[in-house]
Amino acid sequence: MKENVLDFDNPPKNNEMWMTEDGQLSANDPSLETRGDMFSPFGPPVYYGGIRPDLIDHVSDCIEQRRGSEEHDVGGMLAGRVEEQILIEDLVSDECKEHILDHVMTIIQNCSLGIPKEHLEIDGLWVNVANNAEFNPIHSHDGLFSFVFYTKNTVKYEDAIDNKYDTNKEAPTAAGPRQVSPMAGHIELHYGETQFLNWSTYNHFPIQGDLLVFPSWLRHSVYPFYCGGERISVAGNIRFKQQ
Repeated sequence: MKENVLDFDNPPKNNEMWMTEDGQLSANDPSLETRGDMFSPFGPPVYYGGIRPDLIDHVSDCIEQRRGSEEHDVGGMLAGRVEEQILIEDLVSDECKEHILDHVMTIIQNCSLGIPKEHLEIDGLWVNVANNAEFNPIHSHDGLFSFVFYTKNTVKYEDAIDNKYDTNKEAPTAAGPRQVSPMAGHIELHYGETQFLNWSTYNHFPIQGDLLVFPSWLRHSVYPFYCGGERISVAGNIRFKQQ
């Protein structure tokens, strides 16, 4: 099995995490059950991994089953300025929830927190179906950890950043003009204040299957895109199991 070494400036496509040495996708190999890496772009650790392809299909089916249900519309309870926001926690299988918890345990074990998996549970699984110009302002969550993964993203990176705000923008600096990093369609994590040699943000343009896990208190936001396409994300929190 080839070693999975991530360059976080150029992260691999999620499917590459599931490639065998002969270049074939393998979602059933037990050694591929949980693939991901923990990193610290600033103070708190952030985990980047991939949801198994078969579970992406399962959650996508849950979403399609629930879309259009007024009873499960949670738009008024969430931070996002997104028209279609729905709750699917009751539809998602225990196998999928255990898979998410396995990813979270990577952070817990690497940080030597000593929290047993059986003491944790998922609190909420909600969906954001984002279209043109919809966004999530800066916010944070409750619980120990929060996560987001992507079941669909037909927004191409090249199309997303091809807009009047991101194209050929430069910022003046003491060393001369500097190209401004594109923001459209990105999720951004925020920590601390912007100071010399202090990187206070981390940006990621998600693709299908991507998973991010981070402390629930960590502020984050999602920038709008201005092109065609649809991005579906599933988010939730991890908390201590309630008695």
